[in-house]
Amino acid sequence: MGAMLSHAAIERSLHALHAIGDGCVQSDDFARRGVACLPRLVASELTTLSVCNLDTGHRAVVSDQPGAIGGRELALFDRYFHAHPLVREHGRNPRAVTRRIDDLVPPAAFRESALYNDYYRAIRIDHAMAVPIHVDRRLLVSFVFNRRGRGFDDAERDALELIRPHLGNLYRLCAALGRAGWAPAQASSARSSPSARVPCTSTCSASTRSWASRRAPRRWHGRTPYQPPSAVRASFKIEGVRKTRPVFGAFDQGQIPDIAVFSQATTPLGLDLDKLVAALQKFVTDYVVPVWGTPARLARTTGFKKGAWALVFLDTADQANAHAYHELTPDGFPLSKVFVKTIAEAGASLTVAASHELVE
Repeated sequence: MGAMLSHAAIERSLHALHAIGDGCVQSDDFARRGVACLPRLVASELTTLSVCNLDTGHRAVVSDQPGAIGGRELALFDRYFHAHPLVREHGRNPRAVTRRIDDLVPPAAFRESALYNDYYRAIRIDHAMAVPIHVDRRLLVSFVFNRRGRGFDDAERDALELIRPHLGNLYRLCAALGRAGWAPAQASSARSSPSARVPCTSTCSASTRSWASRRAPRRWHGRTPYQPPSAVRASFKIEGVRKTRPVFGAFDQGQIPDIAVFSQATTPLGLDLDKLVAALQKFVTDYVVPVWGTPARLARTTGFKKGAWALVFLDTADQANAHAYHELTPDGFPLSKVFVKTIAEAGASLTVAASHELVE
């Protein structure tokens, strides 16, 4: 989102993600581990997992400070639920990213607001930053960092944004491992304590395997090959060629995928592509595989490689507000597109977008 993160900062972010995942066996663990581990990455005087029910206008929280947010504080927040800048920004927004209140409202105006004077002043907080990890039509689930005095800088925001999509995947997996089928509506009755249950938003069966057994390479959806319920309409706009035809997913063969990485962007990447490929390979091998059990082999190429997945750098996004997204290659394999010029114009991070798409 901002300046490129240093290697040390990326290492710290990935260590935090690993620490949370390594201790998760069920849904309760994710909440406890998250609010305990994430403040070691970004200092926060009050860290919560916030579950907002967008239909009812109520919020439930799991806090690293038991008793810091009780019934009175929850009621005060709910009074301003739909006017809250972070709820307005993230609610029902599938492209929601990490934001600070200061990103959305001028600090002076925020301190004059009723929300600040009635709620944040009461809990002695001046700055808040939310990391949206799950967004759907009904729920907004976020880790929220709160501070007095000093605000959150761009490097702290970007360190959390780097692992945000992976925290979302871990949240959904742990919910399924805990109590599959537990209705999200129960989130509104969760108590403000580290032991409050995280709602399940997954349709996975109750017989989901244990966390440890999921470290082995697994087949997507347990079927080989994967057959989507209907043809996937895939459009490709690479080197001026547009192809629109039904493409069925041809991955899910149980083997370790090869991923071809290449650039067709005229905009400079601002980094050495060979070094980026090496860094992404280390990211997958050292951090993704131990938690998710999904190895991959990355290689720089000049274009699509038969039988391989692909990650391609292009100039400008063909979808509004998109820095990167994924679809299918002409052969039906996963394809990640990262838009170099769009990212540069937004002042965002190319490496964050690339690593995000690689793991998704």
